[in-house]
Amino acid sequence: MRPSGLGAELNDLFEPCDLMKHLKDIGKVSDEEAYKTWNMGQGMLVITPEPEKVISISKERGIEAKVCGEIKKEKGIKIGGQTERDLIF
Repeated sequence: MRPSGLGAELNDLFEPCDLMKHLKDIGKVSDEEAYKTWNMGQGMLVITPEPEKVISISKERGIEAKVCGEIKKEKGIKIGGQTERDLIF
């Protein structure tokens, strides 16, 4: 897949599970590194022009799903809402 030059702003991610938080704490891993390395247990992110359809199909199959952000023209990934400060990488 070719790089698109686009970025993302993820401002409504799922709350990381206790295990992810524990590993981050005992390993003294920064928020940025934890999201880059483990995605903090977010699972899979799907980029689609039809989020409602994807969410509906997921829920029919017992998979929790929601819109967690949006694609931006600026490069990089910005994560906000889960930590005291925004993460940008």
